[in-house]
Amino acid sequence: MLKMSMQENAKGTREMTDRDFGRLANSIYRLQHLACPLDSGKIQLMMRPMVLQQAWYQGSVMLDVKALTRQMLWFVKPDSIYCSKFQEAYGFTLEHYYLLSLYLIVGVASEAKGVVGLNLFDLIAKVGPSIPLSAIVGYLTLLTVKPEGLRAFFVEHTVPGELYQQSEYFQTTPLRKKPLLLNNEEIYILHPNLFSRSVSMLVPELLKAIKDWGPERSGFKNYFGLEMEHYIRNLLLSSNIDFVDENQLNGLCRTESVAAGKMADYLIPGEVNVLFESKAIEPGDIVSSAFDPKLLRDHLKSSFIKGIEQCQESVHRLRQLKSFKDAAFFGVVVTHEDFWFASAADIVEFVDPELEARMVTKFGAVPVPFQNILFITIDMVEGLIDAFSRKEINLPEVLAECIEAMKLPEGKRFTMSHLVSEKMGDKFRGHPLLMTKAEEWLGFFQESLDANAKLWGGRVQELFALRHKALQLLHLNLVSKRQ
Repeated sequence: MLKMSMQENAKGTREMTDRDFGRLANSIYRLQHLACPLDSGKIQLMMRPMVLQQAWYQGSVMLDVKALTRQMLWFVKPDSIYCSKFQEAYGFTLEHYYLLSLYLIVGVASEAKGVVGLNLFDLIAKVGPSIPLSAIVGYLTLLTVKPEGLRAFFVEHTVPGELYQQSEYFQTTPLRKKPLLLNNEEIYILHPNLFSRSVSMLVPELLKAIKDWGPERSGFKNYFGLEMEHYIRNLLLSSNIDFVDENQLNGLCRTESVAAGKMADYLIPGEVNVLFESKAIEPGDIVSSAFDPKLLRDHLKSSFIKGIEQCQESVHRLRQLKSFKDAAFFGVVVTHEDFWFASAADIVEFVDPELEARMVTKFGAVPVPFQNILFITIDMVEGLIDAFSRKEINLPEVLAECIEAMKLPEGKRFTMSHLVSEKMGDKFRGHPLLMTKAEEWLGFFQESLDANAKLWGGRVQELFALRHKALQLLHLNLVSKRQ
């Protein structure tokens, strides 16, 4: 509603009574049957955008904290290209982005409700000078919009043409990119859940927007793909789990003269062999909010659907080896964020019904049932690997239970994350790799908050001067960005 009013009102302000507001809000709500016509298609596919949109705003703050911590492991390290590119593009360090985000989530937003005032004086006193003023100003500039800039901001996020009009109804608010509002000298967190979710998801989008990643790779996507693949390896290694990687599997195939082809990233051998295929991808606005099968297929074929095809080809090739001739397989396509499709069977049923025929044409049969290829996010995979390493679960058994549950009407879910969480229960904890990193940033705050408090003792006027300077710079930065 805010987006539409800002985009349409080209002549400036318009007075609106409470009654006008209520009438307009209700009229937008009554468009829902057009944006999600449940009687015109498969109900699970039609409802997916509606459910996914609500889930975005209702996510757990703890999952957001874990996401930020995980990204620190991926992106913040010595000689990191992500750090250098981020600082070059946005003017402050990636590490300071994460530390400020974690501080504001844990210290300000986690217990708050509704609009929250951000006390800039207190922020500077608590985290500065451990985090310099320039970084604080850079961070706020990146995430803040002024009331007078809202119209231009929303106009920038106009959905082009009629093709995506249906999806616009369920698209996440553009304010996820600017979850802070600067009104004169006051800074507001528009909503704690919006802020927490926004800052935990923003960095890949910011890095993706940077164009020049050098001639050897085409962009951030390729770097990130390798990063997540290596992270899964580190999870397996640090958990002391036996696994075979892609190069080793291809070596076995060459030894037995199996034709070259696609191979999954990792295999955990067992009674049922579990393949892991890493896809460092997130659903964009269209994929998150559309239900048109062709539109979804066009957006998913190069990555998401490709993950299914790679699992199928891996099983086809491995079954030609003596050691895997009669073996059973599960496939896990590991995504960065949830696409809200639980298994490859959902893709065949709702998005790409010709996928099965393509597999039969290519391999003579479907190497592994589509229901046995699951989409699981990296945070859930962390939990599964951790519990498996502690012998608290049998990994193939948990996956088998999820697959069986999905066959029943009462067991179906939009996302495999829900089923995995239910099956894991209290066995789902933070992986030691993640917990060690969390202890690291927590230790930083424990040390710096004490040191900063001692440093600023009796220097209130200086702090007020720094607050004034920060506000001046912030206003100047936001004005120059609008120009």
